[in-house]
Amino acid sequence: EAKFFAALCDTLGLANGPARQYDRAAQPDLRAEIAAIFRQRTRNAWVAAFDQVEACVTPILTIDELAADEHWRAREVFASYTHPQKGPATQLAAFGRGDGRGDGLAQINDEPSFRAFLSGLTFTPAEIDAISAGKIAGWT
Repeated sequence: EAKFFAALCDTLGLANGPARQYDRAAQPDLRAEIAAIFRQRTRNAWVAAFDQVEACVTPILTIDELAADEHWRAREVFASYTHPQKGPATQLAAFGRGDGRGDGLAQINDEPSFRAFLSGLTFTPAEIDAISAGKIAGWT
């Protein structure tokens, strides 16, 4: 939206940006200018610069930052577990608990349920056979 782009350009000090927003020929140069400006500061410095600006700007977080984020923790998007060789780890939570979150595969203790679960994920019967036979690492 024009108002968000104008706020972005204002915060970046790109005075002629809004006039070129919809000019297709100007897009490569405009994108290069914006990228060059963003490279001048750290991500956290830009987060601070845009903190009170309505410009639809948000940082790209690492997996560790997402897993520690209060918003994602409250929604149980990530789960912690202990890898037998590598120790504690965090990953996206498995799904299939019924409410769309939780430990899905951990609750599947028998072959028919396992096959039904994988079938629901659109694995083919041949793929399910390969997974069940342990021919795909990590699915034994």
